[in-house]
Amino acid sequence: MTNMDEEMIALRWNNHLTTLSQLLYSLREEESLIDATLACDGKLFPAHKFVLSMCSEYFKEMFTTNPCKHPIVYMKDVRSEDMEALLDFMYRGVVHIPQESLSGLLKTAEGLQIRGLGLFAREAAADAPVVPSERSVVTGALEPSVMMSPERKRPYEVDHSESSLVNFSDGELDDTALHTPKKSKSDESTETPAPIPELPRVSEDMMMPSATFLL
Repeated sequence: MTNMDEEMIALRWNNHLTTLSQLLYSLREEESLIDATLACDGKLFPAHKFVLSMCSEYFKEMFTTNPCKHPIVYMKDVRSEDMEALLDFMYRGVVHIPQESLSGLLKTAEGLQIRGLGLFAREAAADAPVVPSERSVVTGALEPSVMMSPERKRPYEVDHSESSLVNFSDGELDDTALHTPKKSKSDESTETPAPIPELPRVSEDMMMPSATFLL
């Protein structure tokens, strides 16, 4: 009898996904096989890198580009209640929160790119009034303020929060704006260029260790 003629038997694990979810949550509750720690609002949250990476592209990129045995991620401007709720959502797939906490939780979830909450965050953003500075506050709170590694971040970065793109309609353009005469060479030669500011040097003491991330 050839391999093609052999009868195949399927072995099925009933409630496989439910059991795995329960086992993952048990590992977190027992703090077993913990290999990452999230710190925010004065509290520490033990977690597993593979769970964070599966549920968040943000954490996946962080742990992939900055390999470390047990990283400690400090997250400023993130409430401990929101972090606890997001971890429950990632480990169990469901979380119960007060209505007044929904807006802040969705903003944090959007910044961390939590899978499964992106749709809720986009719908909430579409219903909410547009506030120009709101998005910059959310994303800025999650970006590292110091260099994580020499290849990944510079110690000083240009702030583009105040820059913007302006769309002009046809009625707003006139001949004066389109046909402004150019400056002559004599005028350009008399202008003094602005001095280039010198950035302060960064010593090794100012660098964060590779095992710690400040977000």
